[in-house]
Amino acid sequence: MRDGERDLKNALPWDEISPVAFPFLNKDNHGLSMVSEDLLSFLRAQSEARRETLEEFQFLMQNIDRAQTRHERRDISLNMAARQAERTDDRAFNDWVRTERERLSMEKPFDSEVIELAVTQRLNRAHQEKLRETPLPNGRDRANQFYQKVFYFQESPDEDIREIWVEFFDYRNLQNHTAQIAANLNEAGFELFDESSLNTLLGRFHNMDRGSDFDVPGTFRQTFWRSAH
Repeated sequence: MRDGERDLKNALPWDEISPVAFPFLNKDNHGLSMVSEDLLSFLRAQSEARRETLEEFQFLMQNIDRAQTRHERRDISLNMAARQAERTDDRAFNDWVRTERERLSMEKPFDSEVIELAVTQRLNRAHQEKLRETPLPNGRDRANQFYQKVFYFQESPDEDIREIWVEFFDYRNLQNHTAQIAANLNEAGFELFDESSLNTLLGRFHNMDRGSDFDVPGTFRQTFWRSAH
């Protein structure tokens, strides 16, 4: 499919700026060269080895290859069965991408350390004080309360209050785990949430506009009132 900028009706002509030559970086002059050719060769070999072995690179290349194939297409079938088969294939690929991305992000093969700047810590403390000292319009404390589109989650009184924006959840992915979610809720005493009603609720959230009409309480009432009747 033609979907690049160059395919637009009034696209600007391609142009580029010529690179600037730095004679003092001559690779033959090892005394002045900032990076030796031996080091560059070593780094290239290490990079190619990572690309060959890391699943993240293979996952990226599969996405790039599929996008490139779709970009180079110059025709679309008008046959209904063929179009439906393409749509089924696209959905299957998108589901695989989402699942694979989640799996790769959860495994975390590399050691990492989170470092917070002092200014970030100071701002977070000030924000936490504001959350604790400012009640909701109904007079209740914010901890473990829902207001508009935010759930203020606090695991224990000593922990920070986390603001969870419910409109940014991946509801379609959550639908793959409704059995486990329902079991956890039932164990916690929320017997109203069965697997079928949860699937309906998450489907409605997935299809809702993420703008001002994202009505969480109304959707809960609509789903569970109908379930009860």
